[in-house]
Amino acid sequence: MGAVFNPILFLVCEFIVKKSLLILSLLMSGCAIAPLSDNAKNVNVVFDNTTTAADCQPLDTAVGSEGHWYSYWFVTNDDLSLGAINRLRNYAAEIGGNRVELSRQMFFKTSVTFVGHIYHCPTK
Repeated sequence: MGAVFNPILFLVCEFIVKKSLLILSLLMSGCAIAPLSDNAKNVNVVFDNTTTAADCQPLDTAVGSEGHWYSYWFVTNDDLSLGAINRLRNYAAEIGGNRVELSRQMFFKTSVTFVGHIYHCPTK
């Protein structure tokens, strides 16, 4: 005896597959890291700096974070770090800064977060 085609079961299975693909594509679209804006390309990032140049004006302290509970499986730690730094550089450019000193990195299982001090320093 052959299998009997059940149109209702077929429609239910098709609906589940389409919804699963939609959810997966939405989750994957959240995996892109923060891009670096054109204005932020001239913002310097300094790691482990013990002194700030005397002629630099402090502007703000900010947090740059990248990653979510649903995307960390698909994005490398390097990319998460780059995305967090890009967020800091973009913000620095928005407020007129050209230097970000990273003072602290916070490690979480699903994201990377940096605290940065933003300065405007005279260009040489």
